[in-house]
Amino acid sequence: MKTLTKSIFLGAFLMLCFSLKAQVDMVAAVNVTPPLSIGQTFDYTLEAQSDGTPYTAAQVKITYDPTLLQVNSLTNGDLFANTIITNTGTPGVIQYVAGSAGITHTGNGTIFTVEFEVLNGDESITIVNDTNLVDGAYISDPDGINVLGTTNDVVLETLSLNAKWKAQLKVFPNPADKDLFIQLSEPSKVSHINLYSLEGKLVKTFDQLDVEDNQIHLKLQNIPSTFYLVKVISHSDEQATFKISVSH
Repeated sequence: MKTLTKSIFLGAFLMLCFSLKAQVDMVAAVNVTPPLSIGQTFDYTLEAQSDGTPYTAAQVKITYDPTLLQVNSLTNGDLFANTIITNTGTPGVIQYVAGSAGITHTGNGTIFTVEFEVLNGDESITIVNDTNLVDGAYISDPDGINVLGTTNDVVLETLSLNAKWKAQLKVFPNPADKDLFIQLSEPSKVSHINLYSLEGKLVKTFDQLDVEDNQIHLKLQNIPSTFYLVKVISHSDEQATFKISVSH
């Protein structure tokens, strides 16, 4: 099993290739270009694209930062008539499972379209197609075998004062083990740092900051291994969010 990573800006697309035999891709796209404003809406469309490989069902788990976006609606696409799970009620997560009884697809089609509303237009927005092996992205062929090829995340970078604040910061290492460092020329500008789950749940606040050589040292020994959002907040309320992986 091989993994291919490729980044492309605007939406920086993170391409994940899971199998040389997998030939049905999940391709995400949005109909908006930054900068974004509070209250603005846009469509996120997820499409299945096949080179002829047959498939009958799909499972999707989308994650996003609920402090930046909210879901207004989810519209089923033209592929799957039988929707088993459509969950948009948990902030930060969209779960979807659907299939077509007796119908086998071999071409392209829309899985669903989500209308998002912008809650904060000052930070970069990342919409992640979760690929974990438990309840993440899955495309089933008629025999129940996963034939998923590639998926992509969408990243919408903003052009705001917060973007200038973010440009001053360097967060490393990533993945992190027991220690995470945030480097900037004037660490005293930082008020506090929040650590969130990808679903937007506050995990920890760092307000007693350990600073040395223009670096803020965060200790992660008791933080479980997974992905997090690190939000660095200045005394003037500038905010910058970084996605990190913690792996002990």
